[in-house]
Amino acid sequence: MNSSLSVLVVGRRFWPHGSLDNASHSIQLATDLQRQGATVEILTPRYAASWAKEFYFREMPIHRPAIAPRSDWSMGRYTRHLTKWLREQSERYDVVLVDGAREETIAAIDARSTTNRPVIVRTGMQDQQSDFDWWHSSRSGQRCGQATGSADAIITHSSVGHRELLGRSIANERITRINVGVPALQPPSQTMRVEARRALSAINRDLHAPIDEPIAICVRPMEPAVDNFKVSHGASGAALSRVDAMVQSARHLVSRYPLLHLWFIGDGSQRDLVYETLRGDGVRASIAMPGSFGNMEDVYAAADAFVQLDTQGLSHFLPRAVAANLPIVAADLQEVREVLDCKPAPALNLVDDREKTEIADGGDSGEDHVKSGDEIAWFDPSTPKTFRKAMRNVFDDIETAKSKADSLRRRLLRTRPQSETVRQYLTLCETVVAKRRSSDQGPSMGAVS
Repeated sequence: MNSSLSVLVVGRRFWPHGSLDNASHSIQLATDLQRQGATVEILTPRYAASWAKEFYFREMPIHRPAIAPRSDWSMGRYTRHLTKWLREQSERYDVVLVDGAREETIAAIDARSTTNRPVIVRTGMQDQQSDFDWWHSSRSGQRCGQATGSADAIITHSSVGHRELLGRSIANERITRINVGVPALQPPSQTMRVEARRALSAINRDLHAPIDEPIAICVRPMEPAVDNFKVSHGASGAALSRVDAMVQSARHLVSRYPLLHLWFIGDGSQRDLVYETLRGDGVRASIAMPGSFGNMEDVYAAADAFVQLDTQGLSHFLPRAVAANLPIVAADLQEVREVLDCKPAPALNLVDDREKTEIADGGDSGEDHVKSGDEIAWFDPSTPKTFRKAMRNVFDDIETAKSKADSLRRRLLRTRPQSETVRQYLTLCETVVAKRRSSDQGPSMGAVS
């Protein structure tokens, strides 16, 4: 599809924040829209005064007129700056596409009253919290929710989000469900895997791994758990981040697979606690915590499995892992199943009385919670033992796991291709632009009596 649309993509984060899922999604979306013929520009804040206000990324103009907010007080100033810029500049665009239902949406809706440019809002997740949860928990959340409800169209990728929007009395015809797409990328060859591991090892010696030693990667910010996945570790009871299932299982996995490497990709306030916990468990030599990457291509090429611990990373990181042909170890959650186009698992009584006794005694029989016979190694996110079982399903027979990963990739490329996702975005943009222009023109002269 070719499009002559001029689209302004607005987001809280863009390049160089490629280590964040929402930023990577914005980069992918803007790039794909441009490849389909749309004229794309990006409006995003800068996170340091020394950052350039204007530059080009993949031939797309990037505008960073405002400093990123760091507090509730600076948030008001940030919103005012965005609104002012949009009022002055957005007449140059056909449509404003806001990636995230936060203060950027308020600015776009306020500016629309002057420029009359249609606004599309994509709901999602930022800063470890969905937009819907954030509406209920933040000071300005209610105002952001109201602004989102005033948008010309609202995009959600899940049934959970769709129900949330309907629950806020938003008309169903203004809500568009666009599935997360899987990019049609060439899976890395053995030569590419060797080269990627060599390159990463040169950057950080902790990432050194011979080609015959397996690597499992987890990509997410290391922030405290604030929901029902929260657990405690050790006598102190200090709350770990949501990577705790992988942290608590690390010593068991390394004991079973001495050559296994566990890479925790990301930063966050709990990074030091996670590191000290793993070091105290005696697995320092088998783990790597290199921080964040602006470009994850080599990380995916080097890995042998991808770990999806919760609902973080569903917009870009998980689909990218599928495209890289990586076996997926995933939390059995509705949002994850929807991205992977999997039906909900049937309710099963997976633990009998004998197994419950063994679990209480510290045995591993409870690991049989994992469903089998699927392309994905599922686990119960509230039970670390099931995570270890899921990892065993992959690394006990890595070739079979890779075959399942290839089957998953081929299936999602048929049912959820990124090309179809981009086409739906462009179609929606064209629809709201046509509606706005039609409403601007009013009734035709021929209708006047």
